[in-house]
Amino acid sequence: MSGKILRTFPFSRSSYSRFSPRQVRVRHLVLAAVVLCLYFTFPSFKLPGIRERRIQALFPHESGAVRSVRIQRQSKVREAFQHAWKGYKEHAWMYDEVMPVSGGHKNGYAGWGATLVDPLDTLWIMGLKDEFEESLKALERIDFSKPNEGRVPIFEVTIRYLGGLLGAWDVSEHKYPILLEKAKQLGDLLYRAFDTPNGIPVPYYDWEHHGTEKLLGQSGVILAQIGSLSLEFIRLSQTTGDPKYADAIQIITNQLEQTQNKTTLPGMWPSQVNCAGVTISFSSQSYTLGAYAGESILILLLRHRLVDVFTFRLSF
Repeated sequence: MSGKILRTFPFSRSSYSRFSPRQVRVRHLVLAAVVLCLYFTFPSFKLPGIRERRIQALFPHESGAVRSVRIQRQSKVREAFQHAWKGYKEHAWMYDEVMPVSGGHKNGYAGWGATLVDPLDTLWIMGLKDEFEESLKALERIDFSKPNEGRVPIFEVTIRYLGGLLGAWDVSEHKYPILLEKAKQLGDLLYRAFDTPNGIPVPYYDWEHHGTEKLLGQSGVILAQIGSLSLEFIRLSQTTGDPKYADAIQIITNQLEQTQNKTTLPGMWPSQVNCAGVTISFSSQSYTLGAYAGESILILLLRHRLVDVFTFRLSF
């Protein structure tokens, strides 16, 4: 049965006509089932006219025994985090990563201290307020307008730094202005990577050699590198009141929507995209629901308005 289902997914438009109406219906039903599974798996999805759903689950009443086990597990997770944090602080403070075997350190994400910034919200959620305050003091010394490396990986920097700053800004209830100040400083640097003829950002921004001329778009870009920036950039526009960050993301969303039914598997996008033309295009026939394209499904759902607003309600 699984083989029959797989054969109902044509990988070229020319082969589509070979399938019977029944096979086409089966294909559509399978795609609908996938969307429904995603809908019920992620409680933040909503359809037009339906009230926004909570992201944070409503937990049932705990018995004393269950609560004891949960608290014990929480303690173990907290201890593991503190152990890792201690190692980073002793061997790699202000660098991106610690090398646990040699006890050294290395940079791979622009050299601003990725392991320092990324878990800021985790420090707050775990109640490690002293470590959080200490990290904010270190954050004051980071200049996000000047990377410590030649090329900036836009995707990695966005999810680790910008996401870490904005996440900490929200979970700490906006009590620390430096978080938003640094997020805006970083957002302005990342925004420069969108200075291409078609408005699609380059995956690696060579900030030292970017002058007045437009950046050249690239081919063979992993789709996640341009399709995973929405959350952070839209949230940055919401918090700063500056629409330019969300406007930049909208260009990506619009072009993905325009090409969605023009790929070899209509409705989905391949794992790699050509960003060198006037608009994005796809020549690859490689598709994945895991790495490289998981974010594509989110964009697909956004297009169909299953997700309208990025909001997080966390209960502590």
